[in-house]
Amino acid sequence: TDYIDTRGIIDYYGGSRYEYFENVIGADFDWLMAKDKNLGLSLSRADLLPADEEFDAQERVSYSEGLTYEQQLDELVVVGASAGFSQNTYPSASNRPDSASQDYSVFTSARLSKRSMAGASLGTSQVRANDRFGTSRMPRT
Repeated sequence: TDYIDTRGIIDYYGGSRYEYFENVIGADFDWLMAKDKNLGLSLSRADLLPADEEFDAQERVSYSEGLTYEQQLDELVVVGASAGFSQNTYPSASNRPDSASQDYSVFTSARLSKRSMAGASLGTSQVRANDRFGTSRMPRT
């Protein structure tokens, strides 16, 4: 159960409550290419089906893909890069645009002690919505 507003965005304080069924299928793969190199792949599909006809516009099919590379520099430091992609379609909503996003980042983490780590990342995201007026891009970083 979620609370959503008229745009379909989750809003716990001003939205309307609706129930839905969500089906998610996916797979995650890791390939340890060498003792200090790792490659990860993630794929999934999620279907959201509202329980009430009043919320038919919230029906959604989402696909997500992700790719991550990690390199261990020494026992304490790991660096890497990742890319993520997602696509959303709304089959029952004639006025709701399909959307897609791309996320890219580089990251590092360091072990400070047996029980603590520090990390940093830098990335960018781009979101695109297809509607009846064409495609609009909304870059964000």
